[in-house]
Amino acid sequence: MIFLLIKFHIATAIALFIPGYFFVKALLKQHSKQFSIMEWLLLSFGFSLIVTDFLIILMDFLSIKITALSILGSLSIFSFTFYLLSKSKRSKGKEEVSVENTLSSFKGFERKKFALILGIIILGCIIRVFYISDGIIPQTTDLGHHTYWSKTISQNGELPDYGMPDFIIGEHIIFAVIQLLSGFSYISALSVSILFLVNVLSLLAIALCAYYLTLQFSTKKIASNSAIFALLVAGTFYATSSPQAKFIAGGVIGNLIGNLFIPFAIYLFLLAIKNKDSRVATLFYISLAGLGFTHHLSTFVFLYVFVGFFVIFLSLLALTYRFNFSKLLKDFSPYLQIFLTKWNLATLFLIIGFMIFVHMPSYLNKTAIDTAVGAPSKSTRVGLPFGAIILSVGAWKFFYGLLGAFTLIIISFKNFAKEISSRTIPFLVSTSFTLSWFFIILLMSAKPELLKVDIISSRIVSYITFPLTILSAFFVGFTFQQLFRKSSPMIAQIIFFLVMGTGMISGFADISDSVRKNDTSKERAVIQTYKASEYLNGIANESENVLKDHIYLEGDTWMKLFFMKDYTYPLSRSYLMRYDDSVKQRETCTRDMIAIPHSEIGEKCFKETGVSYIVLKKGFDTAQFDKSETFSKIYTSSNVVIYKKYNEN
Repeated sequence: MIFLLIKFHIATAIALFIPGYFFVKALLKQHSKQFSIMEWLLLSFGFSLIVTDFLIILMDFLSIKITALSILGSLSIFSFTFYLLSKSKRSKGKEEVSVENTLSSFKGFERKKFALILGIIILGCIIRVFYISDGIIPQTTDLGHHTYWSKTISQNGELPDYGMPDFIIGEHIIFAVIQLLSGFSYISALSVSILFLVNVLSLLAIALCAYYLTLQFSTKKIASNSAIFALLVAGTFYATSSPQAKFIAGGVIGNLIGNLFIPFAIYLFLLAIKNKDSRVATLFYISLAGLGFTHHLSTFVFLYVFVGFFVIFLSLLALTYRFNFSKLLKDFSPYLQIFLTKWNLATLFLIIGFMIFVHMPSYLNKTAIDTAVGAPSKSTRVGLPFGAIILSVGAWKFFYGLLGAFTLIIISFKNFAKEISSRTIPFLVSTSFTLSWFFIILLMSAKPELLKVDIISSRIVSYITFPLTILSAFFVGFTFQQLFRKSSPMIAQIIFFLVMGTGMISGFADISDSVRKNDTSKERAVIQTYKASEYLNGIANESENVLKDHIYLEGDTWMKLFFMKDYTYPLSRSYLMRYDDSVKQRETCTRDMIAIPHSEIGEKCFKETGVSYIVLKKGFDTAQFDKSETFSKIYTSSNVVIYKKYNEN
């Protein structure tokens, strides 16, 4: 086990830190020394994830079998190549860069506050570990579905053909890569550990976003305080709220990685604007490609936010310049040019070419697009009332986030009276992105018909938690700097602790409501499901189908990982409400073969499906099989029972 753990950590470093580190180091030349530790961790992780995904997709396109050796070889060649490029570029010219012109202004701040930042991150990690501790024995439905596809890659040595737009290859590659390199079993904490790492790195992305967004419309002190408060709110106060520890425990892979890449891309966009640096703009484009190949909903949400940003930005730009378009174009063109250099246009064409000729994301088809865009088609997609939205994100965070948004709007209107300067456009960019990130997702969650969004509203609302975190952190930082400056320090301190204290109570109440009791009976039941699956896999032949009960069995989704015959094997009885659909007809055999096995409908279903084995939770819908002459109990434990069907002849 110790040897496996060492291999796991080495595999994680090889796949999730080293390639991205050398890639960024080579691309940014001498500027690479100017990033803080937090930024290096985030950049290395984010681009390693993208590089690993794209290398594996390219290997599959070239018909190179995906094995531990081929993965290690490709990642080593890539990392070594960019290591040489970084060395050669640095040796050509070691130009000195003044503090004022450094690419990252976060580095000096991080040094001063390093202990505080580290303490918040450690506390956030401890809370998450306690919450997801029972995830060591994997059991959740979503994670079971995703892990099946990752194991398919590991077993077959090639990428799977999903045949459906529900899954995207970027959700599954990294788990297969680390499993192949480490040898860790999928029936372990492998997936949860990787998701945990993704979530912790997303906290760094949020802190960096809070810093760079706030920096353009306030002072460095307010920006640094906003970064710390954002880390505190997301990292500790609301540590288990969606899309954080709850999503790790639930295995909601796409949302978690998407909620890393969205602030990651925004951070790079802001950094490119702040420094007018085309190389950072290149990284921004690549981060968008990583998002596009990882999760359709996250990409969809980001596109809406980006369109909203352009609408707000162009409106504010026209008002600020008082419709003097000649001066506007003169001032704006240098910022536009950094995204339209020859190198960046080539990068865009390369990404588009990769999508067209190498691998097209499964959701980029007319059917999938029509499903997501248009008038809401179901009651679950018509939007959430504000009460439900507030309940989803936390009352404290929503209230102070809303105040932060209105404070920012007031600052924007005050800016119209000021003279245009070199900071005007970065200010408008940051203001527009912050407001769009919040208000567009709020509209998508509450009034989706206005934006023609046809997606489950409860899934969209999870994306609003991070912009609310940034806005609430900005409001606290901005307000209390003014308060400490203009009022008695004691009064300011009392009010500050009241505000942050209520935030702590609100956030920790979310933790206490969601944390699960230390009940080992469920874990024992899951293990028994796995043991029954191992037994059944050893006796069922290719022609015999299996039907399991998803309603009562614990960890039943993971049964497919023991058989690895097909994504839909074994068949599953779902929740009963899913069989009643007024819009389209649903199959009912998986229900009827358990509920009424001896009826005419039940017998017909057995013949059509070829089901020979029924797996149930002991004491739940088992009476009709115990009394049956055509079914025999062949396996039993304290939680799981297996019946075999025999022909009456």
